[in-house]
Amino acid sequence: MSQLAIVSQDGEFVGHIKPGDRIVRKASVDFLCETMEWGKGRPFIKVFVDYFPKVAEKLSGGAVALMSVIIPYIAYQSNLLCNRSCNNPLSNKDIENITGISKPSVIKYMNELVDAKVLARTTIGKSYQYYANPYIYCKGSRINKTLETMFKNYPERFR
Repeated sequence: MSQLAIVSQDGEFVGHIKPGDRIVRKASVDFLCETMEWGKGRPFIKVFVDYFPKVAEKLSGGAVALMSVIIPYIAYQSNLLCNRSCNNPLSNKDIENITGISKPSVIKYMNELVDAKVLARTTIGKSYQYYANPYIYCKGSRINKTLETMFKNYPERFR
């Protein structure tokens, strides 16, 4: 059975709806006409405003600053903190170089972020890997199940 496409303003028949066609509401068309794509093709990170400020108010200024500086180093889907090409996890030394802050301060602020559950830390051999909490920020619209398991009890902290 074929469906007809009709323009609602004047009731004029404009054709048949074919497989793959989409019906779009006028409000959606108006919205698209009144807005423009922004930053198309540029990498982005989602920052969830319901948790970010709640966490930030409990942290030192240095930890909040570090929380902001690490954003560009969050990997797609895994939320692993890694270098820009994402072939190596960020070490504390890398974070020192990125931020220009001392080794003791990096260690102090990273520990503070781990304690606040902004980051999860895993040990691989003698080095650490840090993962950003997907309830605070996330790159992409999906996360892997390991990351979800790492932070599964996190939302309960703010209920």
